[in-house]
Amino acid sequence: MTAKAETQEVKLSPGGPAELINLSATGALVETTARLAVGASTSVCIGGARPQRLAGRVARCQVCGIHRNNTMTYQLAIEFEASTQVELADVPQAVAAPAAVVAAAAAPPREPEFVNEW
Repeated sequence: MTAKAETQEVKLSPGGPAELINLSATGALVETTARLAVGASTSVCIGGARPQRLAGRVARCQVCGIHRNNTMTYQLAIEFEASTQVELADVPQAVAAPAAVVAAAAAPPREPEFVNEW
């Protein structure tokens, strides 16, 4: 089964409906049509048998799709607040990821070091 078929209903508040790409104890990666500014506070609301509301802030926002009807799709990396407790047992295994994977995805890329050999 694909991750999309197994995911629960996910909404951002503010931000509206979203598709959960990845989830860990420290953050989430979602895909949505809402563009949120980096640093903006938001909550990830995951439905299902035991709904969860996970408070956090946007760590990264990038365009991941441009559509023919002049709309865009964005991928948002959301870093949870330290006080947020994520119950990964209620999330499908295909979506749950180790914390290191999400942390590496949210970290800014390293600039290559250039050396002038003149």
